[in-house]
Amino acid sequence: MELQTSQLTTFLDQIGNALTTGKQKAAQELNATILKTYWEIGKHIVECEQKEGEKAEVGTALYSALASELSHAFGKVFDGDNISAMRMLYFSFQMNGALSFKLTWSHYLEILKSNSSLEIGFYTLQAEMEGWSVEELKRQINNKLFERLSQSNDKLAVLQEASNGLMAKQTENSFQDKNVRAFMEI
Repeated sequence: MELQTSQLTTFLDQIGNALTTGKQKAAQELNATILKTYWEIGKHIVECEQKEGEKAEVGTALYSALASELSHAFGKVFDGDNISAMRMLYFSFQMNGALSFKLTWSHYLEILKSNSSLEIGFYTLQAEMEGWSVEELKRQINNKLFERLSQSNDKLAVLQEASNGLMAKQTENSFQDKNVRAFMEI
């Protein structure tokens, strides 16, 4: 049986939609797995530190040893900065359910640069609710949205100003994220 052009177009659209949906679902599941894995690694690091008495020199020596061994075995995603960030991920989100799987590891790398748990919580929630790309998150952090909100009497106006400055650029495909690619190469 020969398909007509309109039937073929519809058929190809359906297949294309199924593939796109499947890729999006796979990227979301992969992202959740990466975050859970890095959270678990952070948990192991914190538990090791606590076992050793949380001495500053233990932390530095531990990060160096882990970075050396893990980056040799599993790739450069396990450099000292990422090891430290994995520890902070666990420390900041000790209840695994508190992680937002709508955000990527790259989002968390930016968010975890803060020393304030309130600021970390704020940017996590805002980035998730507003669907911020990593670039938009960086822009909001650099523009000190949290600080401006905490000091403002007109919080709604500050949030409106922040929303008006959103970039039109859509969040990039998760598979283009360098951390997702690095994780997949392990």
